[in-house]
Amino acid sequence: MSMNRKHSKKKHSFSHSAGILWLFGLIFLLMCPFGCKFILLGKKNTTSSVDNAFTITIDASNFEDYEPFINLENLNCMKAVMEKQAKIAKVVTKMEVIEGCMYPRLIRVTPLSKFDYPLLTNAFTEAGKFVIKGTEKGEALTGTHLQEVTMIQRKINGSFQEEPAIKLEFKLEAVPLLRKMSEINLGKKLHIELDNQELISSHIQEVIKNRFLVLSLGLSTSQSAIQSTQDLYALIKGAMFCSRADITITNLH
Repeated sequence: MSMNRKHSKKKHSFSHSAGILWLFGLIFLLMCPFGCKFILLGKKNTTSSVDNAFTITIDASNFEDYEPFINLENLNCMKAVMEKQAKIAKVVTKMEVIEGCMYPRLIRVTPLSKFDYPLLTNAFTEAGKFVIKGTEKGEALTGTHLQEVTMIQRKINGSFQEEPAIKLEFKLEAVPLLRKMSEINLGKKLHIELDNQELISSHIQEVIKNRFLVLSLGLSTSQSAIQSTQDLYALIKGAMFCSRADITITNLH
């Protein structure tokens, strides 16, 4: 009887110890994802490209402009403007749009080649200077005068074919200036510039009396023409939103 009781006591003690070990093992397994993550983060070595990364923060300059910035396409157009600036500065970069919790408004920039940080970041904060000026000197229209930029299809003269084009719609208060510029430059050209580089020029054949100016690259209906027009559209639309935004740079060192 005493031997059975002793054996039962040892069995109970072993079972109790195994239960405690099992409980600690379960706790360890539950904590492992957090623990492992912590250890990995602690040992992480940042690369030079991550060290050099920074973000372009884009905020609507007033409440009326808040709604358009929710549109991811608009931010991608602004990114196209920033990419052009990087090429002008001869810096190879990787850019990606980061969607914020309220609306997308960040562009992460990772330079992949040597660059001057103050010079490059200043180029981004000053990006999007959009100007329309005539061959004849006078006043100029800017991105702040634009109301909307859209891609359209228009018929090619003397043909049933259509070609891609870009329609610029100006704010009502800019119409007198647009009309005046078209009158002065009748038979000549209006030059569209972005950050002091000409994007396209438009031949003025008649006085513009409404709010619209249509731009065409005149490259027929080929796929390359469509792509070129889309690229131009992105730059002009991006410039329009740059003119409405407060753009700042945050260094991620």
